[in-house]
Amino acid sequence: MPEAALVSTPPGLRARRVGLAFACLLFAFLYGRYLVGFSPSGGDIVNQYLPYQHLIRNALRQGGPPYWNAFTFCGRPLMADIQIGVLYPPNWLHWLLPLPLSFALVLALHGAWMIAGCWLLGRHWRLRASAIALATVLFCASPFFSYKLARGVILFIYVGAWWPWLVLAVSRLAARPNFGRMAALAVALTFSLLAGSPQITFYGWIITLAVGLALPVAAGEAPAALRWLRRALWIGGAFAAALALAAPQIAQTYHFIANSFERGAGASWDYVTDGSLSPHLFWLLANPALLGIGFREGYYFGSSLDVGESCFYDPLWIAALLVPLGLVLWGRRPAPAPVASVDSVADDSSRLYARLTWLAVAGLVLGVALAPGRYSPVFKLFYDIVPGFNRFRVPARLMVFFMTGLAVLAALVYQAFLERGLARRSLGMLLVGGTAAALALLWITFAMQNVIEYTVNREYWAGMPPELRTAYTEAIGRHAFWVALRASIGVILAAAALWALNRPGGGRDVLSPDRVGLPAAGRASRRPHPLAR
Repeated sequence: MPEAALVSTPPGLRARRVGLAFACLLFAFLYGRYLVGFSPSGGDIVNQYLPYQHLIRNALRQGGPPYWNAFTFCGRPLMADIQIGVLYPPNWLHWLLPLPLSFALVLALHGAWMIAGCWLLGRHWRLRASAIALATVLFCASPFFSYKLARGVILFIYVGAWWPWLVLAVSRLAARPNFGRMAALAVALTFSLLAGSPQITFYGWIITLAVGLALPVAAGEAPAALRWLRRALWIGGAFAAALALAAPQIAQTYHFIANSFERGAGASWDYVTDGSLSPHLFWLLANPALLGIGFREGYYFGSSLDVGESCFYDPLWIAALLVPLGLVLWGRRPAPAPVASVDSVADDSSRLYARLTWLAVAGLVLGVALAPGRYSPVFKLFYDIVPGFNRFRVPARLMVFFMTGLAVLAALVYQAFLERGLARRSLGMLLVGGTAAALALLWITFAMQNVIEYTVNREYWAGMPPELRTAYTEAIGRHAFWVALRASIGVILAAAALWALNRPGGGRDVLSPDRVGLPAAGRASRRPHPLAR
């Protein structure tokens, strides 16, 4: 036998190589252009961030702190505006490099940080490489980040880059509390706050707290309730430490906001609900491309939203398929394995994935319930009772909970198919449901004679010339049919793919030969389980 044939790459090393290659390809696709001379542009960068950084550079060159902006209105605080991010370390690159290119570099660094965080979080949760890749793409490539980038909204990416690291830090702290892990969570919380978007930071902190408190309690001698209470105190300590670390920025910003007539005691209802997701737009969310692709902002006139706040979210019907699958797959106990130690690891992972599934479903429900804003009694309840929800406008951005929950749920469902498969009866129900969904999409297209009239704002439709209205009706009708047909074929293909995965031998990880998830029966785990780390 040739000597080369005796040398093989260890499976763990192959998995890391595949993961690194995938992360590099995703980064090149999303942010590679910012490393070859391109720089982000758009409204907010041109109108706010670039001029503000010029002011900061000038103030520092004159030897003074950048406290004041004399060029906006009659003057306003500069450093106290948290969106400018004077105390956020990555922004210090703006003071050293040419400004347009510095924005490109800072943005690329955050994109890489987001992708790396998602991958490490998936490894910590012992997901398979392909499941991690699926969640990473759905989260990092979500138009919630990418589409807003086209309009110069870079702060969402800055803060969103810290979300996976927040969840990773709180997961590690929940598994084995100590001062080092508490400090790591506190630092991640601090950086996410200083990144410059308090609204997205607020939502990220909610997710972090929910994950930290909902994860299963690891085994121990003390009663489970006491161990959970200790965990809660450690997490609370991390949040308190983060607020202390960010105090130099928080103190200025709080004083700045307290003197605002709009924000001193919370913003008004009309201000906060500006940007609510109108109920008629949920039809577009059911199939975002149904009424055309691109910038037909007429569809959104009168909804208090522009196209950038509402048209890009993940289709709702995907969640309608993933939710029951996730609950069925992770709601039942695993089959007993011949090796006791392996069975215990599998059972612990089942508890972890079941909790994560419920958290993901809660994110989906929360996003859909709160995003309508002024049209939702649930949002009114949160506005009146829950601190923080009376501070931020554009409730439609709460669909970020939906987007994040969908990414996690997709990875968990895919992992479940690879690990467990479906019972024959459940699989049959899946095929029947998928076929029914495909037929429903086609039926809706035929049932609605003038589909555009049911979706477009009435004022916009009434102001359209009759001949143009007729042309629009015919064109959109044809387009709606083909989009519905395409979506129906996609549903059927998805059901067929799940069937193929469920066949014997069909659960092999297509992205990596190494089993990054649970160890197979009869093979000991090479890494400690996340609940025990």
